[in-house]
Amino acid sequence: MEQKQPIPLKHFTFAEVIDGLQKGKVFTRWNDGSVITMQIPSNIKPETIPNMQSLNQKTKELLSMKKGLYYNHQVLKMTPMGEKVRATYYQPTWDDIFANDWLDL
Repeated sequence: MEQKQPIPLKHFTFAEVIDGLQKGKVFTRWNDGSVITMQIPSNIKPETIPNMQSLNQKTKELLSMKKGLYYNHQVLKMTPMGEKVRATYYQPTWDDIFANDWLDL
């Protein structure tokens, strides 16, 4: 019986990761259970802000004086935590920037 050969993984540089994030791709490092993804830029209408769970009341009050909220250029790091996923901002380290072991999911 012929054995199947493993499909070689393509590794990416951080410059390629940035380009891929802008195209909607999701990435991880070979030894990390976390993934990074870029949020889609969004206009949040003023009537939506009072119902946002991610903002405290004082922030909602300050934003109520404006004509909405705009999300732009946010990259999230998502890490498994039991049955849920923890999402937080992503700020690359120098190790991340110079690594060439990024994988496209």
